Amino acid sequence: MLPRQKARLQEQLLLWGYPPHIVENMEVWSLLSHYNYELKKREQQMLAEQDSEYETTTLETEVEKPKQQYKGVKVPYRW
Repeated sequence: MLPRQKARLQEQLLLWGYPPHIVENMEVWSLLSHYNYELKKREQQMLAEQDSEYETTTLETEVEKPKQQYKGVKVPYRW
């Protein structure tokens, strides 16, 4: 891994709230692992927010009820 790539991953992890003393001492594989974990976590959070927005918009719309309730087919009475 190039030094600039490692520095970019370290900067991003610091922005996401990782402690500086831990990030500076991480190995490359550990940096990649934590970076990938955070990306997946953020993607799932975004999907959950989109789902909650969709649920609220569908709940706010009113469903029109039919004027008459279906009573079935009328068949002549037979003996």
